[in-house]
Amino acid sequence: MDVEIINFSEQKVTALAHYDAPKLHHQTSMKFMAWRKTSKLSPIKTSNTYGIPYSDPNIVKAEDFHFDLSGAIKADIPENDYVNFIHDVPEHKLITDIYLPIK
Repeated sequence: MDVEIINFSEQKVTALAHYDAPKLHHQTSMKFMAWRKTSKLSPIKTSNTYGIPYSDPNIVKAEDFHFDLSGAIKADIPENDYVNFIHDVPEHKLITDIYLPIK
């Protein structure tokens, strides 16, 4: 894993909130990926993807776990059955890690 601190510029994102046990996170991820593929409004190859944790799965009860799956967008999106909301992520510093699978 490669960890680095970066300056993050403000960015508009759309998000799908996951409120459930961490082990069910994969189901939410699949729904978010389906939205990206069908809408083409946050293309995976050209748009940043973010996981935004609001709680630690090792501390909170499974039913209280909250994690947002987010993708950068350039404009507002129409109402749909996939993503919950749009928000602006303000400029800030963040830690990023890149998982590089062992080949």
